Amino acid sequence: MDDINIRQPSEGDDMRYEWRFGPAVVTTIDSMDDVVIDINWQCVGYDDDTGKNFKSSGMIATPPVDPANFVPFDQITPDQVQSWVFAQVDQTQTEQSLLAESQVPPNVLPFNF
Repeated sequence: MDDINIRQPSEGDDMRYEWRFGPAVVTTIDSMDDVVIDINWQCVGYDDDTGKNFKSSGMIATPPVDPANFVPFDQITPDQVQSWVFAQVDQTQTEQSLLAESQVPPNVLPFNF
C-alpha cells in the first residue's frame, strides 16, 4: 500500500497537519489473500513560524475481516483506510498534542564559567 497523505489546514493556530497512512501489514486469512491487518499512521504538525515540525505515529489493528464483505487489497480506498485509523486514533487530540508540544519553550539551562 502506498502512503496516503491528507493535508488539512489548521484553524486558529500556526500549525499545518499532514496525516500519512501506510505501509500496511497484510496476510492470508482462510482463502483470502492480502488481508490488511495493521496500518501504520503518522501525523506531522508543521509550525510555519519556526520552521519546526512535530510528529506522532503509531500502528492500528484493522477490524476483523468479514468474508461476506471482504474488499480486495487493491480496491481499498483512502477513505476506508482513514476511517479505520480514525476509529482508533483521536484526530483532534493528536493534533492538539502536537500543537501543545510546539508551544513548550526550549529547555535552556544557564551556566557559569
